[in-house]
Amino acid sequence: MKTKALNSQRQSYFKAVYKEGGSLLDWNFGTAGQKVIELVINGQIKRGDKVLDIGSGPGNEAVFLAKQGMKVTGLDINENAIVLAEKLAQLQGVDRDIKFIQGDALKLDFKKESFDVVNDTFVFHHFEKKSRKIYAKEIHRVLKKNGIFILRAFSNKMTPGSGPFRLTGREILDAFLPYLEIEELSLFRNLPTVKRSDQCHWFGVFRKEK
Repeated sequence: MKTKALNSQRQSYFKAVYKEGGSLLDWNFGTAGQKVIELVINGQIKRGDKVLDIGSGPGNEAVFLAKQGMKVTGLDINENAIVLAEKLAQLQGVDRDIKFIQGDALKLDFKKESFDVVNDTFVFHHFEKKSRKIYAKEIHRVLKKNGIFILRAFSNKMTPGSGPFRLTGREILDAFLPYLEIEELSLFRNLPTVKRSDQCHWFGVFRKEK
């Protein structure tokens, strides 16, 4: 499956790393990210919430959320990523509580107002500029009223290099504010990888109006 959200180089990259069974994913730490864990602890993501995990990859955050009692749909464009995620869900005993599907984030195949929470698992920072507002509009469409959108992305404060775009706060706001209300947008330090020792990321929480 291809998408207009990613350039050909990024699509080829993900195809290659997942073809190897995930062994090349140096950013796969085997657990949910700290910010998502905090949102569960604080009650912003609640037991019984319907969650769409976009860019679910090897399934770490989808599986974590399912184990906390959320009803989770994991979406990824790569079929090999879905295979890995389904294996993890089975290992953790939540394979009946999660549905993993292959799909395009710019064309979400869900009805209007289907989810309480949409979790962007480091997806938005891969998107070409022309795709960003299309994505934001789709998030708005599938979120229930008063639902929240969670964003994490590379920031322009981290070291330059290849791969995802380094985003400014203004670029994020320009994409999402026409559709969602902002509750938080802040910088945080994330775990380092072999290629990128300085991981300074954006964390955002946006809400659909009641």
